Amino acid sequence: MFNRFAALGLLLIAMPAIQGCALVVAGGAAGATMVAMDARDVGTQVDDNNLRLRIQTALQEQSELAEQRVLIVTYNSNVLAYGQVSSNGMREQAVRLIRNTQGVNRVYDQLRVAEPVSFTQRSRDTLLTSRVKTTLIAQRQFDHSNIRVFTEASEVFLVGRTSREAAANAIEVTRHINGVERVIDVIERD
Repeated sequence: MFNRFAALGLLLIAMPAIQGCALVVAGGAAGATMVAMDARDVGTQVDDNNLRLRIQTALQEQSELAEQRVLIVTYNSNVLAYGQVSSNGMREQAVRLIRNTQGVNRVYDQLRVAEPVSFTQRSRDTLLTSRVKTTLIAQRQFDHSNIRVFTEASEVFLVGRTSREAAANAIEVTRHINGVERVIDVIERD
């Protein structure tokens, strides 16, 4: 608990020293809030972010993979790969690259062999993500603040760490939200 508050305090103290526009200050405050709300310690968050960036860079360096829609989420050195690729061969190549990246513990392969989702579908997915987050926040009997929500082609990915009971509740609640076609469970249980 101290790590969260210490990180938030340090960031808030440093904010006035930053020269620049109000967006930098607002962005820093939002970032500090995200760090403070995350169950992982700050070091793990930084490690996960660095791992995600290394994977994304490696994917972009492979010209064939750079043309695919491969989205990456990292949590406690576990990697969720989702999106669309043009063939099973591209999927296997992407997953192999991710698995071979130093620091990866486990890969959740949720890549689909399909055309990339349209802008319209991505807009619907954004709204669906908001609906899921809002519904989970409203679940007073469980704290779902450690569950991150991602949506692609009406499939909802739940990522994070929580108790078995809270995870089961989040999955069940999400499953019944209008527009959700499938729930993918990538939640670690305490």
